[in-house]
This record gives sequence, structure tokens and C-alpha cells, in this order.
Amino acid sequence: MFTILFVIIEMEILSRWRKSKNFATLLLLLPLMVLWANIHIQFVFGLFLCGALMVEVVVVAMQSNTAADRQIARRVAGVTLACMAATLCNPYHVWVYQPLLDIVRQPGFYHYITEVQALDFRNWPDWVFLVVAAISVFALGRRRKVRLFPVLVLMVAMVLAFRSARDAWFGLVMALWIIGATWPTEPERLRANPLMVFAGAVVATAFAFGARGLSNAALEKKLSMDFPVAAVEYLQQTDFPEPLWNDFNWGGYLIWSLPGHLVSMDSRGYIHGLKRFEQSVKTWSGDSSWRNDAELLMAGTVILPLRAPLVGLLRNDLRFDVQYEDETAIVFFSSGAANTGESK
Repeated sequence: MFTILFVIIEMEILSRWRKSKNFATLLLLLPLMVLWANIHIQFVFGLFLCGALMVEVVVVAMQSNTAADRQIARRVAGVTLACMAATLCNPYHVWVYQPLLDIVRQPGFYHYITEVQALDFRNWPDWVFLVVAAISVFALGRRRKVRLFPVLVLMVAMVLAFRSARDAWFGLVMALWIIGATWPTEPERLRANPLMVFAGAVVATAFAFGARGLSNAALEKKLSMDFPVAAVEYLQQTDFPEPLWNDFNWGGYLIWSLPGHLVSMDSRGYIHGLKRFEQSVKTWSGDSSWRNDAELLMAGTVILPLRAPLVGLLRNDLRFDVQYEDETAIVFFSSGAANTGESK
């Protein structure tokens, strides 16, 4: 959510500068990039937007060959370099880029993690995005004078969005910006009471939440269906044997719900390495190699989705005993450690 907000803020800054050419406006990017780099790795989206603007002004300067345009190009290039330096103002300094390099060097994870796979157009939001993207391309093409910046931004955003569902939001934001940029420069001012507009927005939001049945109870029910909520409560009340072996889909939830305990795997596959990640997936799937999975054999506790293929195999394996089971999850203790698990 922070990255989406920061992209919108940056686009507003860049749009204002492209209209006014006020250099002070661009300086607002520096604190934004410092904050962004300390919150989320996708601050690289912000650097890309700065780079796209730099490419545009450099090309304009080369074509016009005027002193004014060359000065603008130098200033934008300077701000872009300053933004890159600003991202180093974090506890990890240059190593903040390490996770990004790990992801780029290990593309094999894309085959296993749904959110980084391409859009499958089996849900209505995917089709809404496609329609908005098509409108943005039409809106950009019908302009009498097309600048390089919006072309670069839209092209890269569409590539990222269609390549990975997780980045579809970036394509949507850029598409909406393109559509908004084609709006008349002097629209008729709306004569509306701000308080009435705010009240209407609140009512519309409340109605939307009510129509979808969103409430704490509904969210908790959904959570218990997708994650091992009750199984974790059981483990929290039990001195369960470690190490813990788990499904990578639940790794993040277990890290959050069982602080102080190490999980065997989570969706940050690049941390664990592709080979280890793939072996975990094979074991979960009941592949014949599961019998030789050293991490599984050393595990004191195994927590799995009830319908995981590995569950049936462990039920018939004398090395593991069922300790807890519900409609969502099942917990095994290794036979040697089963007697050591005591209630707290």
C-alpha cells in the first residue's frame, strides 16, 4: 500500500514539474525516496519514473540543442542521481539492493508463487484492468503531440503488469494517469460543498463494505479458512518440539503468529535458494523424494494444510504422530519428540 501511495505522489510531483518546470518541485523527490527506500523494496519503481523523465528531457535537449533545454536536462539528471543516492540512506546502505538482485537472478520462483505469475483473466478485476489499459493506449494515441515520458511509462508498466499479477496495480495507476492527462486542461469547476462530498464518500464506502459483508467476524472466518488459526493456537499453548516444518504458503503467517520460532520455508524463496525451495514443494506434493528430505526427517513439528498430498503419507509413517487436526490444518510431532510436547 505504501508503494502505491508513493507512486501516486511521485507522479503528481513529476506532472506538476512537467507543467511548470519549477526545479524546486523536483527536490520533493529526495525525501520521498529516502522514506520509500526504508519501507519497501519497490522503491525501484520510483527510480524508474525518475529515469524515464530524464530520458525524455535528454532527448528533447539533443533535438532542440538549445541552452535552456540542456540546462533542464542537466538538472533532471542531477536530481535522478540524487534520488539514487537518497535510497542509500537506510540501515543497509547499498545492500538494500541485494534482495532485488536475488529476485532477478532466480526467476524460477515465478513457477510456484501465484501472485508473481501472469494475469489469468479468471477474475473480473483482471478484465477491468484490461479495459482501462486499452482506454489509456487509445487516449495516448489520439493526442496530437505525444511526449516520450508517457510512452515509456505506459510501455514498461504494461510489460510489468501483464508479466506479474502482483504488479498489475502499477499498470493500472499509470493507465489512469495517462487517461487523466488527456482531460481538458481547464475543466469546469464543480460547484459542490466539500462537506457534502466527504459525507457522500463515507456513505458510499460504508455501503460498499456492507454490500460485500465485510466485518471483523467475516474476516476472521475467512482467515481461519485460509490459514491455520486454530492449529497455531494449539501450538501456542503447547511446548511443541522444534524445528518446525511447514508449507511455504503459510510461512509468512507462522512468522507473524509464532514470533521467536523459525519456520522452514516461506514465500520469500530467494532467501532460501531455488534448490531448497523446490525440494520443499516436492515434499509437500508427496513426490517420491520426500522420504529423503533431510529437513522433514529432522523436524520436531510438521504443520500442513489438511488436504496436502504429504498428509496421507505422514499418517502412515511411524516416524510421525498426529497431535492436532481440524478442517484447515493438521499438526504432526515426530515420534521421538511426541512425548515431549506438553501444555504450557
